[in-house]
Amino acid sequence: SVHFSLCAQQDSIQYQLAKGIMPGLPKDVQDEVKECFDLFDRTGSGKIPVDMLGKIVRSVGQTPSNAEVADYIKEIDSDSTGTFDYASLVALLERHWKPPA
Repeated sequence: SVHFSLCAQQDSIQYQLAKGIMPGLPKDVQDEVKECFDLFDRTGSGKIPVDMLGKIVRSVGQTPSNAEVADYIKEIDSDSTGTFDYASLVALLERHWKPPA
């Protein structure tokens, strides 16, 4: 039954990709990112300070260098608000995602 659900999930992902409605991150990764985002979003404002970006990216299994994190911060905070939202985080991770080794 475990095998079946993985296959069903794969089919669903293929279907969504074919339809163009799913971003590039695997569903389980998206769920994990959402969970981490919500943990870091202590006030429930939907925004997280950019200085938490390195921690959150690493908490979902990525291993960027400090220099890469600094680049991510410039990228995600191009409007200099000092915060980022969930959608921006997912977009950033899609551009830089490296499957865990």
